[in-house]
Amino acid sequence: MVPPPSLLTLGRSLFLSSCSFGFAALLLSSHVCAQSQSSPPPLNVTFPGQPSASALSNVVQDNFLGISFELSSFDTLWGKTPLTMPDAMQNYISNLRQRHASPLRIRIGGNSMDGSTFVPSQTQMIILTDPNAYYNDVPVDFGPTFFDVLNAMADVVGEITYIIGLSMRDPAEDENVLELAAAARQMLGGRLDAMLLGNEPDIYAGHGTRQNYTIADYIPEIGKVINDLHNYPEGDLIPDIIVGGPSVCCSWDLDTVLSAGLTQYPYKYYTLQHYPTYICDGPTPQNTNISYFISHTNVPGYAQWEQKGVQMAKNGSVEVLVTEYNTVSCGGSNISDTGCEIAIPGPGAALILFDDNPNSTGFFTGNSTIAGLQGYPSSGVSCRLGGLSVVVAVVAVVIGTLQWVV
Repeated sequence: MVPPPSLLTLGRSLFLSSCSFGFAALLLSSHVCAQSQSSPPPLNVTFPGQPSASALSNVVQDNFLGISFELSSFDTLWGKTPLTMPDAMQNYISNLRQRHASPLRIRIGGNSMDGSTFVPSQTQMIILTDPNAYYNDVPVDFGPTFFDVLNAMADVVGEITYIIGLSMRDPAEDENVLELAAAARQMLGGRLDAMLLGNEPDIYAGHGTRQNYTIADYIPEIGKVINDLHNYPEGDLIPDIIVGGPSVCCSWDLDTVLSAGLTQYPYKYYTLQHYPTYICDGPTPQNTNISYFISHTNVPGYAQWEQKGVQMAKNGSVEVLVTEYNTVSCGGSNISDTGCEIAIPGPGAALILFDDNPNSTGFFTGNSTIAGLQGYPSSGVSCRLGGLSVVVAVVAVVIGTLQWVV
């Protein structure tokens, strides 16, 4: 088994950035590298017997890296029943799971879950209900077999905790939302990590889902659904802190939502969804050129995104998770078939692309396995290019004491 290569990767990137600039450059500068490599005196490092209080407040859990899946295509990746889970997916999830002691975290949600219906009596896992649906918002009916498959995967590969989306598109009629929450709690038990209220509510209005929808509408509706979850006829569905959100991406800032009143509700996670660029309005030099993604100068803007809201969450002792990330939103572009691993200055970031290439023999994360880099200074770029057909992107970014997970 290949060990987690986070430190190896970092070291290799540093080496590539300092002395490996191509054979010609190496010839021209070999004497400089030789001198620099032979001249430094031995370095003695002493570590304290106990970490400082500030260090203890900056603990990064080993499972800060997770995977996000859209509901509508889930059965094509995980199988339609517990007995038909593809070996390739089992191997892929198992390889990730074995690299840390804590359960692997997986989120199932997206636009498709926000617009789908849970049908307790349905025997099929997933049934597509609108053949003419927009590709980025495919509603389905799904039944309890969905949870059977989730449990079966965890039984096979090792413990997994799941994050499930609950729709906020029609909170006035939330009976089905409550049914789904009840099923998730009953069937997943301790494997249920969180239930996220709504998916990208900040663009409900822009997508025509909710006309003229604003934060002023959103906050009291959250309160209604939380109250309904507490007062479910068959018992309180959220006796513990297990709710997450707001899963905003585009039009609302986290700090604005928190200041508008979200902090009055007990949240386990504040969730965000962020893509470096998008192709919703067509191709541009930024969303079709790989150089944008391997340039250090583009990192600070990404890393400092939502900085004020993240600080507010930190002050309130609530973790921030990035529950969606990919190269280019709205379906990707030509560069989405590229796997890149980037060591960056400031907060470390690992870009890891998931391969569902029908011509390949299995699923991949990067080249084999990559561990996300922690939030310490680093530099250098190592990039692997390949014919990857990207379906899901897995990215983890660590900022201060907070985990951002996809």
